[in-house]
Amino acid sequence: MGTDRTCQLFDFLAQLVKEDPGEAARVAALLDRTAEHGPPKDETKCRFFKSLRIFELKTRGGVRIMAFLEESRLIICSHAFMKKSQKTPDSEKKRAADAKADYVKAKSHNLVRRVD
Repeated sequence: MGTDRTCQLFDFLAQLVKEDPGEAARVAALLDRTAEHGPPKDETKCRFFKSLRIFELKTRGGVRIMAFLEESRLIICSHAFMKKSQKTPDSEKKRAADAKADYVKAKSHNLVRRVD
């Protein structure tokens, strides 16, 4: 969640529902499956960036959701974007790594609360 109290991922998904309902359904299924079973082992659906300890959930339609695992196996999605090239842009990886660092800092100060 950004400092302006909005959620980029929710906003992205709401727009995707309007523009491409089929792709939005595939994203929802991927997120549901990930919530139930953890990140997919299939490289076509999930790519791990070991050095950053973040991962990228992927759809064939080009949607990418950057995420990381919290200690209790909670999956935290930092943001989503549409893939425009073969390689994940460094700026997107940095954005996810920065979100993870912000989360860890906030958690260490007891500033994290669950929103259902």
